[in-house]
Amino acid sequence: MNKEKLEELKLMQESPYFNKCEINDEKIFIGKFSLSEQNIYSWISPIAKIRFEHPGEVNYILPDKTEKIGMMQSKDQYMIVDGKIIYLSIETLDNPRELVYQDYFSNQKKSFILPEIVAQMEKAQDSVIRANYKNALLISGPAGSGKTTLALHRVAYLLQSPDVADRFHPSKILILVQDTGTKEYFSHLLPELGIKNVTIRTFADWAMSVLDLQNYNYQNHVDIDEEDRDYLEYYKLQSLLNFPEQKFSSNVFALLEKIYQNLPNKYLEIINYQKENKILDRIDLTILLQIFKKTHGNITINQEYYQLKKRGASLKKVGRFPAFYDLIIFDEFQNYLPTQIKIIKSCLNPDNNAVMYVGDMNQKTQLGTITDWSEIGENLKDERKVVLNKVYRNSKQILEYIQKLGYKIIIPDNIKEGTQVIEKNFENIDEEIKYVKENLQTKVVTGILARNKKHLQQYKIEFKKEKNIHILSMDEIQGLEFDTVFLVGINKEDILSANKIELVDLKKEKEKIDKDLLYVALTRATNNLFVLGSEKLSKIF
Repeated sequence: MNKEKLEELKLMQESPYFNKCEINDEKIFIGKFSLSEQNIYSWISPIAKIRFEHPGEVNYILPDKTEKIGMMQSKDQYMIVDGKIIYLSIETLDNPRELVYQDYFSNQKKSFILPEIVAQMEKAQDSVIRANYKNALLISGPAGSGKTTLALHRVAYLLQSPDVADRFHPSKILILVQDTGTKEYFSHLLPELGIKNVTIRTFADWAMSVLDLQNYNYQNHVDIDEEDRDYLEYYKLQSLLNFPEQKFSSNVFALLEKIYQNLPNKYLEIINYQKENKILDRIDLTILLQIFKKTHGNITINQEYYQLKKRGASLKKVGRFPAFYDLIIFDEFQNYLPTQIKIIKSCLNPDNNAVMYVGDMNQKTQLGTITDWSEIGENLKDERKVVLNKVYRNSKQILEYIQKLGYKIIIPDNIKEGTQVIEKNFENIDEEIKYVKENLQTKVVTGILARNKKHLQQYKIEFKKEKNIHILSMDEIQGLEFDTVFLVGINKEDILSANKIELVDLKKEKEKIDKDLLYVALTRATNNLFVLGSEKLSKIF
Protein backbone atom coordinates (compact mmCIF):
# COMPACT_ATOMS: atom_id res chain seq x y z
CA MET A 1 0.00 0.00 0.00
CA ASN A 2 1.48 3.38 -1.00
CA LYS A 3 1.85 6.32 1.37
CA GLU A 4 -0.84 8.37 -0.38
CA LYS A 5 -3.48 5.64 0.01
CA LEU A 6 -2.53 5.19 3.65
CA GLU A 7 -3.14 8.89 4.31
CA GLU A 8 -6.51 8.65 2.56
CA LEU A 9 -7.49 5.72 4.80
CA LYS A 10 -6.56 7.74 7.90
CA LEU A 11 -8.84 10.56 6.74
CA MET A 12 -11.60 8.05 5.95
CA GLN A 13 -11.39 6.74 9.50
CA GLU A 14 -12.55 10.17 10.71
CA SER A 15 -15.10 10.72 7.92
CA PRO A 16 -15.65 7.57 5.79
CA TYR A 17 -18.59 8.73 3.64
CA PHE A 18 -21.41 11.27 3.44
CA ASN A 19 -24.06 9.44 1.40
CA LYS A 20 -25.52 5.93 1.44
CA CYS A 21 -27.80 4.92 -1.43
CA GLU A 22 -29.60 1.58 -1.51
CA ILE A 23 -30.14 0.46 -5.12
CA ASN A 24 -31.65 -2.96 -5.91
CA ASP A 25 -30.86 -4.01 -2.31
CA GLU A 26 -27.17 -3.09 -2.76
CA LYS A 27 -25.64 -0.42 -0.53
CA ILE A 28 -23.48 2.20 -2.32
CA PHE A 29 -21.54 4.74 -0.26
CA ILE A 30 -20.17 8.08 -1.52
CA GLY A 31 -17.24 9.76 0.24
CA LYS A 32 -14.21 11.95 -0.35
CA PHE A 33 -12.08 8.91 -1.22
CA SER A 34 -12.69 5.43 -2.64
CA LEU A 35 -12.51 2.08 -0.85
CA SER A 36 -14.01 -0.40 -3.31
CA GLU A 37 -13.80 -3.33 -0.87
CA GLN A 38 -16.44 -1.55 1.25
CA ASN A 39 -18.46 -0.22 -1.73
CA ILE A 40 -17.29 3.34 -0.97
CA TYR A 41 -16.77 5.49 -4.08
CA SER A 42 -15.07 8.87 -4.44
CA TRP A 43 -17.29 11.92 -5.05
CA ILE A 44 -15.54 12.52 -8.39
CA SER A 45 -16.42 9.08 -9.81
CA PRO A 46 -19.36 8.91 -12.30
CA ILE A 47 -21.44 6.74 -9.94
CA ALA A 48 -21.34 9.52 -7.32
CA LYS A 49 -23.92 11.51 -9.31
CA ILE A 50 -26.66 9.28 -7.89
CA ARG A 51 -26.45 11.18 -4.61
CA PHE A 52 -28.34 14.05 -6.26
CA GLU A 53 -31.26 11.82 -7.32
CA HIS A 54 -34.41 11.08 -5.30
CA PRO A 55 -35.54 7.53 -4.47
CA GLY A 56 -37.10 5.87 -7.51
CA GLU A 57 -35.76 4.71 -10.87
CA VAL A 58 -32.24 6.01 -11.50
CA ASN A 59 -29.58 5.76 -14.21
CA TYR A 60 -26.01 5.38 -13.05
CA ILE A 61 -22.56 4.44 -14.33
CA LEU A 62 -20.42 1.78 -12.67
CA PRO A 63 -16.63 2.22 -12.24
CA ASP A 64 -16.08 -0.05 -15.29
CA LYS A 65 -18.21 2.49 -17.29
CA THR A 66 -21.18 0.11 -17.58
CA GLU A 67 -24.48 2.04 -17.65
CA LYS A 68 -27.26 0.64 -15.46
CA ILE A 69 -30.85 1.38 -14.52
CA GLY A 70 -31.96 0.53 -11.01
CA MET A 71 -34.47 1.26 -8.26
CA MET A 72 -33.13 3.49 -5.49
CA GLN A 73 -35.04 2.45 -2.38
CA SER A 74 -33.47 4.93 0.04
CA LYS A 75 -30.90 7.69 0.35
CA ASP A 76 -29.21 8.73 3.61
CA GLN A 77 -27.11 11.87 3.93
CA TYR A 78 -24.49 12.05 6.68
CA MET A 79 -21.98 14.48 8.05
CA ILE A 80 -19.35 12.59 10.04
CA VAL A 81 -16.58 14.52 11.79
CA ASP A 82 -13.89 12.84 13.91
CA GLY A 83 -15.83 9.56 13.65
CA LYS A 84 -19.00 11.11 15.09
CA ILE A 85 -22.27 11.65 13.20
CA ILE A 86 -23.24 15.30 13.53
CA TYR A 87 -25.91 15.32 10.81
CA LEU A 88 -28.21 12.62 9.39
CA SER A 89 -31.20 12.81 7.05
CA ILE A 90 -33.13 9.91 5.49
CA GLU A 91 -35.23 9.77 2.30
CA THR A 92 -37.15 6.68 1.07
CA LEU A 93 -39.61 5.71 -1.67
CA ASP A 94 -42.49 6.15 0.77
CA ASN A 95 -41.26 9.13 2.80
CA PRO A 96 -39.80 12.52 1.79
CA ARG A 97 -36.47 13.68 3.19
CA GLU A 98 -36.55 13.77 6.99
CA LEU A 99 -33.96 15.26 9.32
CA VAL A 100 -33.08 12.60 11.89
CA TYR A 101 -30.25 14.28 13.77
CA GLN A 102 -28.28 17.53 13.70
CA ASP A 103 -25.56 18.63 16.10
CA TYR A 104 -25.07 22.39 16.28
CA PHE A 105 -21.34 22.70 15.85
CA SER A 106 -20.70 26.25 14.58
CA ASN A 107 -18.82 27.25 17.72
CA GLN A 108 -16.63 24.14 17.55
CA LYS A 109 -14.95 25.41 14.39
CA LYS A 110 -11.21 25.94 14.68
CA SER A 111 -9.50 29.02 13.22
CA PHE A 112 -10.93 29.88 9.78
CA ILE A 113 -11.24 26.29 8.52
CA LEU A 114 -14.78 25.45 7.33
CA PRO A 115 -16.47 22.14 8.27
CA GLU A 116 -17.37 19.39 5.77
CA ILE A 117 -18.39 20.83 2.40
CA VAL A 118 -18.45 18.15 -0.30
CA ALA A 119 -21.50 16.51 1.24
CA GLN A 120 -23.53 19.72 0.90
CA MET A 121 -22.84 20.17 -2.80
CA GLU A 122 -25.89 20.66 -5.02
CA LYS A 123 -26.52 19.00 -8.38
CA ALA A 124 -25.98 22.26 -10.32
CA GLN A 125 -22.67 22.82 -8.54
CA ASP A 126 -21.57 19.28 -9.36
CA SER A 127 -22.18 20.05 -13.06
CA VAL A 128 -19.93 23.11 -12.76
CA ILE A 129 -17.15 21.03 -11.28
CA ARG A 130 -17.36 18.58 -14.21
CA ALA A 131 -17.53 21.30 -16.93
CA ASN A 132 -15.12 21.11 -19.90
CA TYR A 133 -11.56 21.69 -18.74
CA LYS A 134 -10.58 24.08 -21.55
CA ASN A 135 -10.63 27.89 -21.46
CA ALA A 136 -11.88 30.40 -18.89
CA LEU A 137 -14.55 29.69 -16.28
CA LEU A 138 -16.13 32.30 -14.02
CA ILE A 139 -17.51 31.42 -10.58
CA SER A 140 -19.18 34.51 -9.18
CA GLY A 141 -21.41 35.26 -6.22
CA PRO A 142 -21.85 37.39 -3.10
CA ALA A 143 -19.82 36.89 0.07
CA GLY A 144 -20.63 33.56 1.72
CA SER A 145 -22.21 31.96 -1.37
CA GLY A 146 -19.64 29.14 -1.56
CA LYS A 147 -17.85 30.21 -4.75
CA THR A 148 -14.31 29.61 -3.45
CA THR A 149 -15.24 26.17 -2.13
CA LEU A 150 -16.76 25.28 -5.50
CA ALA A 151 -13.56 26.38 -7.26
CA LEU A 152 -11.36 24.22 -5.03
CA HIS A 153 -13.55 21.19 -5.69
CA ARG A 154 -13.14 21.80 -9.41
CA VAL A 155 -9.36 21.75 -8.91
CA ALA A 156 -9.73 18.42 -7.08
CA TYR A 157 -11.88 17.03 -9.90
CA LEU A 158 -9.47 18.12 -12.66
CA LEU A 159 -6.55 16.48 -10.85
CA GLN A 160 -8.32 13.24 -9.94
CA SER A 161 -10.82 12.47 -12.70
CA PRO A 162 -9.46 9.77 -15.06
CA ASP A 163 -10.91 11.69 -18.04
CA VAL A 164 -8.75 14.81 -17.59
CA ALA A 165 -6.14 14.14 -14.87
CA ASP A 166 -3.36 13.57 -17.42
CA ARG A 167 -3.78 17.18 -18.60
CA PHE A 168 -3.19 18.71 -15.15
CA HIS A 169 -0.18 18.23 -12.90
CA PRO A 170 -0.31 19.56 -9.30
CA SER A 171 3.06 21.31 -9.60
CA LYS A 172 1.75 23.17 -12.66
CA ILE A 173 -1.31 24.62 -10.97
CA LEU A 174 -1.13 28.17 -9.60
CA ILE A 175 -3.75 29.43 -7.14
CA LEU A 176 -3.43 33.16 -6.46
CA VAL A 177 -5.00 34.36 -3.20
CA GLN A 178 -5.38 37.74 -1.50
CA ASP A 179 -3.70 37.09 1.83
CA THR A 180 -1.97 34.58 4.11
CA GLY A 181 -5.24 33.77 5.92
CA THR A 182 -6.83 32.54 2.69
CA LYS A 183 -3.62 30.73 1.78
CA GLU A 184 -3.80 28.90 5.13
CA TYR A 185 -7.44 27.93 4.54
CA PHE A 186 -6.69 26.58 1.07
CA SER A 187 -3.64 24.72 2.37
CA HIS A 188 -5.87 22.88 4.88
CA LEU A 189 -8.77 22.11 2.56
CA LEU A 190 -6.94 20.85 -0.54
CA PRO A 191 -5.11 17.94 1.21
CA GLU A 192 -8.47 16.85 2.66
CA LEU A 193 -9.66 16.58 -0.94
CA GLY A 194 -6.60 14.51 -1.82
CA ILE A 195 -4.65 17.36 -3.47
CA LYS A 196 -1.00 18.11 -2.67
CA ASN A 197 1.91 20.04 -4.20
CA VAL A 198 -0.30 22.75 -5.72
CA THR A 199 1.29 26.22 -5.66
CA ILE A 200 -0.75 28.65 -3.52
CA ARG A 201 0.65 32.19 -3.42
CA THR A 202 -0.33 35.82 -3.14
CA PHE A 203 0.33 37.98 -6.18
CA ALA A 204 3.10 39.76 -4.28
CA ASP A 205 4.86 36.49 -3.33
CA TRP A 206 4.70 35.27 -6.90
CA ALA A 207 5.86 38.56 -8.44
CA MET A 208 8.76 39.02 -6.00
CA SER A 209 9.86 35.46 -6.71
CA VAL A 210 9.84 36.10 -10.47
CA LEU A 211 11.73 39.40 -10.02
CA ASP A 212 14.12 37.91 -7.45
CA LEU A 213 13.36 40.64 -4.88
CA GLN A 214 13.70 38.68 -1.63
CA ASN A 215 15.49 41.61 0.05
CA TYR A 216 12.58 44.00 -0.47
CA ASN A 217 9.46 44.57 1.65
CA TYR A 218 5.96 44.37 0.23
CA GLN A 219 3.04 46.54 1.33
CA ASN A 220 -0.28 46.32 -0.50
CA HIS A 221 -0.66 50.02 0.25
CA VAL A 222 2.08 52.39 1.38
CA ASP A 223 1.31 53.19 5.03
CA ILE A 224 0.26 56.84 4.70
CA ASP A 225 -2.96 58.83 5.12
CA GLU A 226 -5.74 57.23 3.03
CA GLU A 227 -6.45 60.35 0.96
CA ASP A 228 -2.74 60.75 0.08
CA ARG A 229 -2.57 57.03 -0.67
CA ASP A 230 -5.51 57.27 -3.07
CA TYR A 231 -3.89 60.11 -5.01
CA LEU A 232 -0.50 58.32 -5.01
CA GLU A 233 -2.09 55.16 -6.43
CA TYR A 234 -4.05 57.19 -8.97
CA TYR A 235 -0.86 58.81 -10.31
CA LYS A 236 1.01 55.50 -10.28
CA LEU A 237 -1.81 53.85 -12.24
CA GLN A 238 -1.59 56.62 -14.85
CA SER A 239 2.14 55.85 -15.17
CA LEU A 240 1.40 52.12 -15.55
CA LEU A 241 -0.74 52.80 -18.61
CA ASN A 242 1.99 54.67 -20.45
CA PHE A 243 5.67 54.60 -19.55
CA PRO A 244 8.85 54.84 -21.69
CA GLU A 245 10.75 51.75 -22.85
CA GLN A 246 13.02 50.41 -20.10
CA LYS A 247 15.40 47.48 -19.79
CA PHE A 248 15.00 45.44 -16.62
CA SER A 249 17.78 45.59 -14.04
CA SER A 250 18.16 44.61 -10.40
CA ASN A 251 18.25 48.32 -9.47
CA VAL A 252 14.46 48.45 -9.44
CA PHE A 253 14.08 51.89 -7.86
CA ALA A 254 16.22 53.45 -10.59
CA LEU A 255 13.61 52.08 -13.03
CA LEU A 256 10.66 53.24 -10.93
CA GLU A 257 12.08 56.74 -10.41
CA LYS A 258 12.29 57.22 -14.20
CA ILE A 259 8.72 56.01 -14.64
CA TYR A 260 7.33 58.15 -11.79
CA GLN A 261 9.44 61.25 -12.55
CA ASN A 262 6.42 63.37 -13.57
CA LEU A 263 4.46 62.78 -10.34
CA PRO A 264 3.78 65.88 -8.19
CA ASN A 265 6.65 66.60 -5.75
CA LYS A 266 4.56 65.55 -2.74
CA TYR A 267 4.31 62.02 -4.11
CA LEU A 268 7.92 61.88 -5.29
CA GLU A 269 8.84 62.29 -1.62
CA ILE A 270 6.80 59.15 -0.85
CA ILE A 271 8.61 57.28 -3.64
CA ASN A 272 11.89 58.33 -2.02
CA TYR A 273 10.61 57.05 1.35
CA GLN A 274 9.80 53.72 -0.33
CA LYS A 275 13.30 53.59 -1.80
CA GLU A 276 14.98 54.24 1.55
CA ASN A 277 12.93 51.49 3.21
CA LYS A 278 12.92 49.12 0.19
CA ILE A 279 9.11 49.07 0.10
CA LEU A 280 7.23 48.00 -3.02
CA ASP A 281 3.46 48.06 -3.54
CA ARG A 282 1.16 46.18 -5.97
CA ILE A 283 1.48 48.83 -8.72
CA ASP A 284 5.29 48.96 -8.45
CA LEU A 285 5.46 45.17 -8.83
CA THR A 286 3.12 45.23 -11.83
CA ILE A 287 5.26 47.82 -13.62
CA LEU A 288 8.43 45.84 -12.86
CA LEU A 289 6.85 42.60 -14.13
CA GLN A 290 5.86 44.34 -17.34
CA ILE A 291 9.43 45.60 -17.87
CA PHE A 292 10.82 42.13 -17.01
CA LYS A 293 8.55 40.44 -19.57
CA LYS A 294 9.39 42.95 -22.32
CA THR A 295 13.12 42.59 -21.61
CA HIS A 296 13.25 38.78 -21.46
CA GLY A 297 10.35 37.91 -23.77
CA ASN A 298 8.57 35.76 -21.18
CA ILE A 299 8.13 35.22 -17.43
CA THR A 300 10.72 32.93 -15.84
CA ILE A 301 11.00 31.56 -12.32
CA ASN A 302 13.76 29.97 -10.26
CA GLN A 303 13.40 26.20 -9.98
CA GLU A 304 15.52 23.41 -8.54
CA TYR A 305 16.86 20.79 -10.94
CA TYR A 306 19.40 17.97 -10.89
CA GLN A 307 22.47 17.88 -13.10
CA LEU A 308 23.72 14.38 -13.88
CA LYS A 309 27.41 13.72 -13.21
CA LYS A 310 29.71 10.81 -13.92
CA ARG A 311 28.92 7.38 -12.48
CA GLY A 312 25.22 8.19 -12.01
CA ALA A 313 25.69 10.91 -9.38
CA SER A 314 23.60 14.09 -9.53
CA LEU A 315 24.08 17.65 -8.32
CA LYS A 316 21.13 19.78 -7.15
CA LYS A 317 21.15 23.21 -8.77
CA VAL A 318 18.84 26.22 -9.18
CA GLY A 319 18.11 27.77 -12.55
CA ARG A 320 15.57 29.92 -14.36
CA PHE A 321 12.86 28.24 -16.40
CA PRO A 322 9.76 29.65 -18.16
CA ALA A 323 6.72 29.85 -15.86
CA PHE A 324 4.24 27.38 -17.37
CA TYR A 325 0.91 26.45 -15.78
CA ASP A 326 -1.76 23.92 -16.73
CA LEU A 327 -4.31 25.87 -14.67
CA ILE A 328 -4.39 29.30 -13.00
CA ILE A 329 -7.02 30.36 -10.45
CA PHE A 330 -7.54 34.01 -9.54
CA ASP A 331 -9.31 34.13 -6.17
CA GLU A 332 -11.07 37.50 -5.68
CA PHE A 333 -10.24 38.35 -9.31
CA GLN A 334 -11.99 41.73 -8.96
CA ASN A 335 -8.99 43.00 -6.97
CA TYR A 336 -6.45 42.44 -9.77
CA LEU A 337 -5.23 45.11 -12.17
CA PRO A 338 -5.95 44.13 -15.81
CA THR A 339 -2.20 44.27 -16.50
CA GLN A 340 -1.53 41.80 -13.65
CA ILE A 341 -4.02 39.30 -15.07
CA LYS A 342 -2.66 39.60 -18.62
CA ILE A 343 0.95 39.07 -17.48
CA ILE A 344 0.05 35.99 -15.40
CA LYS A 345 -2.18 34.55 -18.16
CA SER A 346 0.79 34.68 -20.53
CA CYS A 347 2.17 31.73 -18.51
CA LEU A 348 -0.78 29.43 -19.38
CA ASN A 349 -0.33 26.12 -21.18
CA PRO A 350 -1.99 26.94 -24.55
CA ASP A 351 -3.27 23.36 -24.92
CA ASN A 352 -5.53 23.87 -21.90
CA ASN A 353 -5.81 27.66 -21.69
CA ALA A 354 -7.48 26.80 -18.37
CA VAL A 355 -8.10 29.74 -16.08
CA MET A 356 -10.68 30.20 -13.32
CA TYR A 357 -11.91 33.58 -12.13
CA VAL A 358 -13.45 33.40 -8.66
CA GLY A 359 -14.98 36.49 -7.08
CA ASP A 360 -17.57 39.22 -7.36
CA MET A 361 -17.41 42.54 -9.20
CA ASN A 362 -19.44 43.97 -6.30
CA GLN A 363 -16.61 43.38 -3.82
CA LYS A 364 -13.85 45.58 -5.27
CA THR A 365 -11.51 46.84 -2.56
CA GLN A 366 -8.63 48.21 -4.68
CA LEU A 367 -8.22 51.13 -7.08
CA GLY A 368 -7.59 50.52 -10.77
CA THR A 369 -8.80 46.93 -10.83
CA ILE A 370 -10.71 45.11 -13.59
CA THR A 371 -14.12 46.54 -14.51
CA ASP A 372 -14.81 44.74 -17.80
CA TRP A 373 -13.78 41.38 -19.30
CA SER A 374 -12.60 43.07 -22.49
CA GLU A 375 -9.76 44.66 -20.48
CA ILE A 376 -8.11 41.24 -20.20
CA GLY A 377 -9.12 39.85 -23.59
CA GLU A 378 -11.87 37.56 -22.28
CA ASN A 379 -15.25 37.01 -23.91
CA LEU A 380 -17.01 34.66 -21.52
CA LYS A 381 -20.06 32.85 -22.88
CA ASP A 382 -23.04 32.24 -20.59
CA GLU A 383 -22.25 28.53 -20.25
CA ARG A 384 -18.84 29.47 -18.79
CA LYS A 385 -20.35 31.80 -16.18
CA VAL A 386 -21.56 30.34 -12.91
CA VAL A 387 -23.44 32.82 -10.74
CA LEU A 388 -24.31 31.77 -7.18
CA ASN A 389 -27.06 33.99 -5.78
CA LYS A 390 -27.75 32.65 -2.30
CA VAL A 391 -25.73 33.53 0.80
CA TYR A 392 -25.22 30.71 3.31
CA ARG A 393 -22.57 32.16 5.64
CA ASN A 394 -24.61 34.70 7.59
CA SER A 395 -27.66 34.45 9.82
CA LYS A 396 -31.06 35.67 8.64
CA GLN A 397 -30.88 38.73 10.91
CA ILE A 398 -27.49 39.82 9.55
CA LEU A 399 -28.67 39.51 5.94
CA GLU A 400 -31.86 41.46 6.71
CA TYR A 401 -29.76 44.25 8.25
CA ILE A 402 -27.51 44.37 5.16
CA GLN A 403 -30.60 44.49 2.92
CA LYS A 404 -31.96 47.48 4.86
CA LEU A 405 -28.74 49.36 4.14
CA GLY A 406 -29.55 49.10 0.42
CA TYR A 407 -27.45 46.11 -0.65
CA LYS A 408 -29.18 43.78 -3.12
CA ILE A 409 -28.86 40.26 -1.74
CA ILE A 410 -31.09 37.18 -1.77
CA ILE A 411 -31.98 35.64 1.60
CA PRO A 412 -32.45 31.85 1.16
CA ASP A 413 -35.44 30.05 2.65
CA ASN A 414 -34.82 28.14 5.89
CA ILE A 415 -31.57 30.00 6.55
CA LYS A 416 -30.27 29.78 10.11
CA GLU A 417 -31.62 32.19 12.71
CA GLY A 418 -29.29 34.35 14.80
CA THR A 419 -29.36 37.32 17.12
CA GLN A 420 -30.49 40.79 16.07
CA VAL A 421 -27.76 43.12 14.80
CA ILE A 422 -26.91 45.67 17.50
CA GLU A 423 -26.05 49.30 16.67
CA LYS A 424 -24.62 51.50 19.45
CA ASN A 425 -23.23 55.03 19.56
CA PHE A 426 -20.37 56.10 21.84
CA GLU A 427 -18.81 59.44 22.64
CA ASN A 428 -15.26 58.08 22.78
CA ILE A 429 -13.18 54.96 22.10
CA ASP A 430 -12.83 54.06 25.79
CA GLU A 431 -16.61 53.60 26.10
CA GLU A 432 -16.60 51.60 22.87
CA ILE A 433 -13.84 49.24 24.10
CA LYS A 434 -15.63 48.81 27.44
CA TYR A 435 -18.79 47.71 25.60
CA VAL A 436 -16.83 45.25 23.45
CA LYS A 437 -15.27 43.69 26.57
CA GLU A 438 -18.68 43.31 28.21
CA ASN A 439 -20.12 41.53 25.15
CA LEU A 440 -17.27 39.19 24.25
CA GLN A 441 -18.03 35.47 24.30
CA THR A 442 -15.36 33.03 25.42
CA LYS A 443 -14.03 30.42 22.96
CA VAL A 444 -15.70 32.17 20.03
CA VAL A 445 -13.71 33.36 17.02
CA THR A 446 -14.21 37.12 17.01
CA GLY A 447 -13.28 39.85 14.54
CA ILE A 448 -12.83 43.48 15.57
CA LEU A 449 -12.90 45.41 12.30
CA ALA A 450 -12.61 49.09 11.39
CA ARG A 451 -12.42 51.28 8.30
CA ASN A 452 -9.60 53.35 9.79
CA LYS A 453 -6.46 51.45 10.87
CA LYS A 454 -5.57 54.10 13.44
CA HIS A 455 -8.79 53.41 15.33
CA LEU A 456 -7.59 49.84 15.98
CA GLN A 457 -4.31 50.75 17.72
CA GLN A 458 -5.86 50.86 21.20
CA TYR A 459 -7.79 47.64 20.53
CA LYS A 460 -4.54 45.85 19.66
CA ILE A 461 -3.07 46.90 23.01
CA GLU A 462 -6.19 45.87 24.98
CA PHE A 463 -6.57 42.44 23.35
CA LYS A 464 -2.98 41.50 22.45
CA LYS A 465 -3.09 38.30 24.54
CA GLU A 466 -6.40 37.03 23.14
CA LYS A 467 -5.85 34.27 20.54
CA ASN A 468 -9.50 34.10 19.44
CA ILE A 469 -9.74 37.84 18.73
CA HIS A 470 -8.57 39.08 15.34
CA ILE A 471 -8.14 42.84 14.92
CA LEU A 472 -8.08 43.93 11.28
CA SER A 473 -8.87 46.84 8.99
CA MET A 474 -11.58 46.40 6.34
CA ASP A 475 -9.07 46.03 3.50
CA GLU A 476 -7.45 43.01 5.22
CA ILE A 477 -10.48 40.78 5.75
CA GLN A 478 -11.67 39.51 2.36
CA GLY A 479 -12.07 35.73 2.47
CA LEU A 480 -12.21 35.51 6.28
CA GLU A 481 -15.16 34.84 8.58
CA PHE A 482 -15.83 35.07 12.30
CA ASP A 483 -18.62 33.84 14.59
CA THR A 484 -18.91 37.36 16.03
CA VAL A 485 -17.92 40.69 14.50
CA PHE A 486 -17.58 44.05 16.20
CA LEU A 487 -17.52 46.70 13.48
CA VAL A 488 -16.01 49.64 15.38
CA GLY A 489 -15.19 53.32 14.86
CA ILE A 490 -18.16 53.95 12.57
CA ASN A 491 -18.30 57.57 11.41
CA LYS A 492 -19.32 59.29 8.18
CA GLU A 493 -15.87 60.69 7.36
CA ASP A 494 -14.24 57.23 7.30
CA ILE A 495 -17.13 55.25 5.81
CA LEU A 496 -17.64 57.75 2.96
CA SER A 497 -13.96 58.54 2.38
CA ALA A 498 -14.61 59.43 -1.29
CA ASN A 499 -16.09 62.74 -0.12
CA LYS A 500 -12.53 64.03 0.40
CA ILE A 501 -11.52 63.33 -3.23
CA GLU A 502 -11.67 66.13 -5.84
CA LEU A 503 -10.62 64.33 -9.06
CA VAL A 504 -13.91 63.26 -10.67
CA ASP A 505 -12.89 59.84 -12.06
CA LEU A 506 -10.98 58.92 -8.89
CA LYS A 507 -13.91 60.03 -6.70
CA LYS A 508 -16.37 57.87 -8.67
CA GLU A 509 -14.20 54.76 -8.33
CA LYS A 510 -13.59 55.46 -4.64
CA GLU A 511 -17.34 55.75 -3.96
CA LYS A 512 -17.83 52.19 -5.22
CA ILE A 513 -14.89 50.92 -3.15
CA ASP A 514 -16.31 52.60 -0.01
CA LYS A 515 -19.61 50.78 -0.49
CA ASP A 516 -17.99 47.44 -1.37
CA LEU A 517 -15.55 47.55 1.57
CA LEU A 518 -18.41 48.05 4.01
CA TYR A 519 -20.31 45.13 2.43
CA VAL A 520 -17.25 42.90 2.82
CA ALA A 521 -16.97 43.89 6.50
CA LEU A 522 -20.67 43.31 7.26
CA THR A 523 -20.60 39.84 5.71
CA ARG A 524 -17.69 38.54 7.82
CA ALA A 525 -20.02 37.68 10.75
CA THR A 526 -21.73 34.28 10.74
CA ASN A 527 -23.85 34.65 13.89
CA ASN A 528 -23.46 37.93 15.79
CA LEU A 529 -22.86 41.45 14.47
CA PHE A 530 -22.28 44.62 16.51
CA VAL A 531 -21.98 47.98 14.72
CA LEU A 532 -20.37 50.55 17.01
CA GLY A 533 -19.16 54.13 16.60
CA SER A 534 -20.03 57.80 16.85
CA GLU A 535 -22.76 57.51 14.17
CA LYS A 536 -25.24 54.85 13.08
CA LEU A 537 -24.69 53.22 9.70
CA SER A 538 -28.40 53.42 8.97
CA LYS A 539 -28.12 57.23 9.11
CA ILE A 540 -24.91 57.45 7.06
CA PHE A 541 -26.39 55.51 4.10
